[in-house]
Amino acid sequence: VKNPSFMKCYGVSRNEKGNYILVLKYAALGSLRQNLFELSQMNWKDKLSLLLCIIYDLVAIHSQGIIHRDFHSGNILLDNLHSAYIADFGLSIQYLKQDDEVYGVLPFVAPEVLEKKSYTTASDIYSFGIIMWVVLYGESSTCYFKQNQFLDIVCGMRPKFNEADSNCYIELMKNCWHQDPGSRPTADYLCETFKSWRNDEQIISNLDSFKPNIDSEYFKKLDTIPKCYSKRLNNSIPDELREYLSKNTHIPSENLLNSDQIEDLINIVRKNGDNSSIINTDEIDISKNDNISELYNRFGRRSYDENIIENESIQIKKRKIQ
Repeated sequence: VKNPSFMKCYGVSRNEKGNYILVLKYAALGSLRQNLFELSQMNWKDKLSLLLCIIYDLVAIHSQGIIHRDFHSGNILLDNLHSAYIADFGLSIQYLKQDDEVYGVLPFVAPEVLEKKSYTTASDIYSFGIIMWVVLYGESSTCYFKQNQFLDIVCGMRPKFNEADSNCYIELMKNCWHQDPGSRPTADYLCETFKSWRNDEQIISNLDSFKPNIDSEYFKKLDTIPKCYSKRLNNSIPDELREYLSKNTHIPSENLLNSDQIEDLINIVRKNGDNSSIINTDEIDISKNDNISELYNRFGRRSYDENIIENESIQIKKRKIQ
């Protein structure tokens, strides 16, 4: 995509394995994911400006008939806290050139994609909704999942927030991750909305006075949460799926699946019996333990040692916001 807002590309080269690599402008602050504490300290005018940078790029991508398909906080690079770029277009694809595989960092993957439906621009918007949550709380999106990440997303669970904290930002965020792709806003709409809000002193004042409130237990240290980077993402077991749905009544009503949708999901799961998970641990660290081993032997059809970790010594450590 040729657009002045994207990071400058200086050239193309090959690595020692013969794979092509792009030489891009250096992003001094790294990724959005690496600057969560700094995000939590920003005022709302600056947060909206940063989100506007990101959505500008997504507008440009979608205007070229392209879907990113791997849109998450690790693929947003920062020159500084006021300048962001969407990066890593390796999985991007034109609308009419779809394949049937599922890619992405699991918390950012839209539920319809996990149900083996096609990626659309609305799938990228879902990912942007999760990014909005990350910007709101300055926390990693992985912290709201427990063990059944795949089922949580497909069955309608979303990152937690206090319902009493509702405001225009949270309502827009919820629209972005709506279960129905057709109910999500477009990138153009988001762009115009953020521009309007950034220039509205009353909205800025209301947002600046807003103090996000989540139960402290919700962000406690979690010892068994892997982050899945997926190619042919998770399969599950129909009986376990029914049991999961029967026990999880916490899912927001607008995201609940009806009985026909549940049966469709079970059929999809059965068809994907040979699917496997590819695990990437670069966002959170995982300590080796039997709980993760059991989960991924059941849901991923690969051994723990092959999938989960190479370095057995690293541990999950939750960053505290001071």
